[in-house]
This record gives sequence, structure tokens and C-alpha cells, in this order.
Amino acid sequence: MRLSIVWFLIIDSMLSEVIALSDPVVARKEDIPAMIKLSSQVFKTDMGGCFPLLFSPENVENMTVVREAGRPVTMVGMLPKEISVFGHRLKAGLIGAVCTHPDYRGRDYGAKALAMSEKMAIEKGISLFIISGKRGLYNRFGAVEPDGFYKLKVLPGKASRVKEASEEDLSKIAWLYMGRSVRYFRDLSQFRRVFATGRVMVRAAKTFISDKAYVTVIKFRGSNYIVEHAGCESDVIEAARGYLQLSGEKECVLVLDGLFLSQEREKTDFEGTMKVISIENFLDQLEGYYREVMTDGEFEAFREKASKMTPAEFTRLVLLESNIKGSPIPLPVYGFDYI
Repeated sequence: MRLSIVWFLIIDSMLSEVIALSDPVVARKEDIPAMIKLSSQVFKTDMGGCFPLLFSPENVENMTVVREAGRPVTMVGMLPKEISVFGHRLKAGLIGAVCTHPDYRGRDYGAKALAMSEKMAIEKGISLFIISGKRGLYNRFGAVEPDGFYKLKVLPGKASRVKEASEEDLSKIAWLYMGRSVRYFRDLSQFRRVFATGRVMVRAAKTFISDKAYVTVIKFRGSNYIVEHAGCESDVIEAARGYLQLSGEKECVLVLDGLFLSQEREKTDFEGTMKVISIENFLDQLEGYYREVMTDGEFEAFREKASKMTPAEFTRLVLLESNIKGSPIPLPVYGFDYI
């Protein structure tokens, strides 16, 4: 009888250890090579080469993994970023490289790791997740495909003289980018590390610069897409035509946020999904923005309405609805910040 009790306690202890090992945890620096290997295997590309900021030692504490047999078998990559919304700072978590080894799928590891990432992010003051992907996992998480993104076909016409940009042009590129009313905050070193990969959104990219604008071009679905640009509207369009002239291409597509007001623009999908993970953080960070477009009474009523909502409900309100002043909130296209 005593032997049976002893064996029961041993087995119970072993099961508890297995369960604990299957819980998501914060990644460690020594996990980085295994995370790069796992995500590269799943996404069939060199993830470490494409995303040096995400897989950097200084960012590893923002990554979540599930380990089995001492190695990561599930991961959720997060890169904290701040977004300028007309000068107001919104703290976002860029989510990417979310994957599970084929041998460990069907165990809900991805959902558990994403939930832990959300909890960690809220504690860091992050209010919005911007997720590269449209999987069922993200829909169940409460993320939506945001409104307010457009595309514009550019054909040959009046063009500015452009050249292919090099690292020597990065200071000017960063300066032009700073002129955008809605943008990701980046320092020059971040620009340099991403530019050096020669890739944007996992695809080979080239940047072309004129005196007043720049455009970054990738091949996507058989077409030439400009996925990032800066400068005033007319200068960007002329730089895009300069790229056509230099490359000999017949047309290209500009990917736009809602502030690019060309009459020829058409609505397009965002390459991912978003979720407000903390209503409190979101309204604290963007209170100034909303008070610029609302009266004090309207804002207080808005805050009161938000306090009775779930994050998923509030996400739909601020990212999809147009009957609230200031919504859908303007957000930047991915560009260099895609992970």
C-alpha cells in the first residue's frame, strides 16, 4: 500500500513537471538560434536574416516560447514599437514569426503563448497588437483586419529623377520619414539594420530616392508594390514614376494609409490583423488625439462607453467604425517595420 502511494506521488510529480514544461515562458538569449531555426523551417525563409531587430539579444525578453525536450517548439515574436499619431505616442507590439513545430501542433500551444504575450505586453504599457497574419488563431484572439488602407496604381508620367538608395542616403531617408504625420518611431540605427537586409516584408526590396521623396519597392503577386514612401503626395508619385522610368517597368502600386488623399486611390487589405489589448493604455496614450477631434463632453462619454466594452468590442469600434470622431484611427502601413 505504501509502495503504491509512493509511486502515485512520483507519477503525479512527473506529470506536474511535464505540464509546467508545456507552459509558455519568456525566451532566453540561448533560445535565439533555435527560434530562428524553427521559424525558418515553418516559413521557409531565413527569418534571422529578414528580421534582425526581432531576433536580437536586446529584444529576446519580449519573445514567448513553449519548450519541449529542452528546445522551443512554439514561439510568438513581439517587437515593441511606438507609433506617432499626429505627435501622440501609441505603444504597439508588432507580432510576427508565430509558429509551432509540425510535430507539436494541435495542442493549443500557439493560443497559450499568444495569451502570455498579451499579458506581458500590457504590463509593459503596450495597448495595441499589430499582427502579421490573418489566421483563425488571431480571429479567436479578437484581432480584426483594420480599415483605412488604400492602393494607387501609378503609370508613367511626369517624373522626378531618382537613383537607387544606398546606406549613404539613410540619413536623408530618415529625415523624410520623420515628416510623416502617422509613422513608426525609428532611430537611424534601426533604419540601417533593416535596410542592410535588402528585404522588406520578407521580399527583396530596393529603395529609390529623389531630392524630395523616396519609395521602397518589392515584387508582390506579380506586381511592383511600393510598400513604404515619404514626401508630399505629388513628390512621392513623381518619385514612383521616376522608378518606372529608371527600371523600365510599366506600372507600380502605391500602398497607402488613409492620409494619402489621391482621388484615384482604392481600398485595399492590410497585410495582417490588429487588436487593442488594453483599453486603459490605449485611451491614456491617445487621449490628446481624441480631445483634438472631440469636445470634452464627447470624450468623457466615449471613455464611459469604452469602460463597458471588452477589448475585442473596443477594437472593432476604433479600427472599423466611422461613426465615432477620430475613427477609424489612422495607422501607418507596415513598410520597414513588418515582422
